[in-house]
Amino acid sequence: MRNNSHQLIHIVVVFSLAYFITACGTEKSRNPLSPSIAGPIEGVAISSPASLQPTEGHLVRMTDQPIHLTFNQATSNSERPFWYELQVSADISFMGIIYAAENIPPSGSPTERYTLETTLDNDRQYYWRVRALDGANTGPYSVPASFELFTPLVVGQPTAVSPLNGTIASMNQPSLVITNAAIVGTTVSTTYRFEVSTDHTFSNIIHSLSISAGNTITTVQAGPLAWNTQYHWRSRAIVNGKEGAVEGTWSNVQTFQTAQQPVTLGTPTPISPIDNTRVSSTTPTFTITNGTVDGPAGTVTNFFQVGNDPDINNVVASFEQNASPTGTTATASPILPRNSTLYWRVSAGNGTQASNWTASQVFRTPEDTPTPSTSGCCPPSNRFAIVQEIAAETGYPSSGIHVTDFTQKVAERLHAEDPNWGRRINITGPLGKDTVAYKVNGATDNPFSVDIVLGAGGTNPRIHWDGHGQIGGTWTTP
Repeated sequence: MRNNSHQLIHIVVVFSLAYFITACGTEKSRNPLSPSIAGPIEGVAISSPASLQPTEGHLVRMTDQPIHLTFNQATSNSERPFWYELQVSADISFMGIIYAAENIPPSGSPTERYTLETTLDNDRQYYWRVRALDGANTGPYSVPASFELFTPLVVGQPTAVSPLNGTIASMNQPSLVITNAAIVGTTVSTTYRFEVSTDHTFSNIIHSLSISAGNTITTVQAGPLAWNTQYHWRSRAIVNGKEGAVEGTWSNVQTFQTAQQPVTLGTPTPISPIDNTRVSSTTPTFTITNGTVDGPAGTVTNFFQVGNDPDINNVVASFEQNASPTGTTATASPILPRNSTLYWRVSAGNGTQASNWTASQVFRTPEDTPTPSTSGCCPPSNRFAIVQEIAAETGYPSSGIHVTDFTQKVAERLHAEDPNWGRRINITGPLGKDTVAYKVNGATDNPFSVDIVLGAGGTNPRIHWDGHGQIGGTWTTP
C-alpha cells in the first residue's frame, strides 16, 4: 500500500513539473522582448533609414577624415529595440565591403550620425548603406549613397624665365616665359594668367591674357606695347580640379623695357608729271604724296632722280626736297633738256633709313625754245603758268613767304626759260616787290613791266598776270 502511494506521488510530481516547464516555454515564446525569440515576427515592419550626408558623389577632402555619415532614424512598429548595421564598399553592388559596423545603438535623435573608425584611401569613390534590425526582424538597407575622397589641390608659384629684371626687349611684342608651377592633387586643366602693367603694384594693367599650360614651360606673346617704355609683368597658375578652380601664387614681379621704335619709311606716290604729259617748263614742278613714316624718323627728305631711260641708269638731274608736313611735297627741278622724253622716280630717306624707289614715271619737256622778244613784240608771252607753279611749290600766299621772295623765284624761273626776263628797278630806286620785267630791244632801260600779285601790300594777296607796259625803270638780272 505504501509503495503504491509513493508511485502515485512520483507520477503527480513528474506531471506537474512537465506542465510547469511547458507553460514556461509557451510564455517565453510569446514575450516580444525575449532576446531569443524566433523571427521574423509576423506583422512587424522596420523602415529603411534615409541617407543624408554624404550622398550623390559628394567630394570629401582627404584632410576631412574621419568620415562622418548621417542618416534619418529608422522606425519600427515592434516593441523590440533595434540597432543599426552600416557598410562601406568600393563598388555599388557591395561585393567588396571595406568597412562594416554592427550593433550601432540609436541615439534617440531623428538624425543619426556615425563616424567611421578607419581611414579610407584617397582619390577613390565609395558607397555606403545602413539598415536597422532587432534580432528577430531586419529592415531593408538604405538606398546606396556615394562620396568621393580626394586630395585637395595645392598650387605653387611659377618661376619667371624671361624677360627678367633689367632686360631691354628687342621688340614691342616680347615673349613672356615661365617655368610651370608645382601642382599637388588631381587636375582637370591648367591655365596661366599673365599680366603686364606700367606700375609695380599692377594698378594700371594694360595687357592681360590666359593661356593653356605647356608641358614644363609656358610662353605667351604680349603686346603690342608702347616703344621705349618700362613695364612690369607676372604670372600665376589657375588649376581646375575636383573642387573647382584654384588660383596659385603670383610669380615674382619682373621689370623690362621695350626698345626704341624702329624707323620704317614708306614709298612716296608720284602725282605729277606722269602718263607721258608734256610740261610747260624746262624746270617743271614735281609733286608727290609723302610716304608713310613709322617711328622717330626725324627730318624726312624726298630724293628725286630724272633720267632718259625707264630704269634711270643715266641720271640727267638729281635734286631733293624735305617732306612737307601737309602730306604733299612739290619742288621744281633743275633745268632739263628740251624736247625730250624723260623718266623720274623718288625715294624718301632720313639719313639712316630709306624707302624703296617708286616706279619710274614718264613725261616730256617743251618742244622748242621761246624766241626772245624783239622790238614791237611786246607785250611778251603770258607766262602765268610759271607764276602758278611757283605758288604751288612755295604755298604762297598762305605759307607766309614774303612777296619779294616769291617774285624773285618767279623771275628766276622765267629767266631760265628766256634770258630777257628779269626784275625791274623802279624809277624811285627800290626793286619792284611784285613785278617782273622783260627787256625791250635788248635794252635794260624802260623794260616791259608785269605785275604778278594783286594786292601785294594787303591782307588778301592773289597771284595774277597783269602787263603794265613800259612804265620806266631799269631791267636787272634776277
